[in-house]
Amino acid sequence: MINRPLIKLFFYFRQVHFPFLREWGWVFLFFFVCIFARAQAATFRQEQADKLKHKISTLSQSKLQRIQLLDSTKLKLQSMSDPEMIKLLLIQGLGLVKEGQTKVIFQESETP
Repeated sequence: MINRPLIKLFFYFRQVHFPFLREWGWVFLFFFVCIFARAQAATFRQEQADKLKHKISTLSQSKLQRIQLLDSTKLKLQSMSDPEMIKLLLIQGLGLVKEGQTKVIFQESETP
């Protein structure tokens, strides 16, 4: 047997609360969808910012290495007017030897 007060309570709830949901339900749904989309966009933006920070750090390291290489090259070019430095660069770069010195070349043997 169905309890009459429960049926009355059900109809009361249906008359009072469901019209409210029917009128404002789409608004609440739209609001929650907007909040979800905003959270996803913030996560995506943070991931992109982290990737860009990593790229900036690698590029700055590369920049420092290239600046050091440029400085060393400038020093070598400036020292080209000194004859002693030219001789040193020829000895190091081309493997030349000074007059009166003996050059020794070590070769690895191909047999194990």
